[in-house]
Amino acid sequence: MKHHFTPAQVKMLVARAERQLEQVLDDTARHAPGSKHIAVVSRAAFDEAVVSLIRLFREHVDGAAVVATRIAREYASGADAQSRCTTVDCAQSILRIARAAHEQYLSDTSSEQTAGPAGL
Repeated sequence: MKHHFTPAQVKMLVARAERQLEQVLDDTARHAPGSKHIAVVSRAAFDEAVVSLIRLFREHVDGAAVVATRIAREYASGADAQSRCTTVDCAQSILRIARAAHEQYLSDTSSEQTAGPAGL
C-alpha cells in the first residue's frame, strides 16, 4: 500500500533520514575511530535511512527519481569488496547526495515540486 504524504511530511522524513545518516557517522567515529567501515551497531539504521531516502525521492518527490537512482547506485557500490561492509565514504557520499537533493527539490522555493498527485 502506497502512502501519500504532504510536502511538509516529505521534508520532515527526508530530514529525519539525513539525521540518521549523520548519527551513523557519529556512532562510527565513537565506536570505531579511524575505521573505514560503518560501525556494526549502526548498520540497521544506515540501511533504514538509505531505503527511506530512495523510496521518498522515487515515490513522493516529482522529478527526483534520478536522485533515488544515484543513492541506490552509491549504496550498491559502497561495500568494501573484501569485508562486504559499507564504507564510511559511501555513507558520506549518500548524505551529500541527500542534502543536495533536499536543497534542490524540497527547499521552500521549490515546494510546488514536491510529493504526490494534487499536492498530496
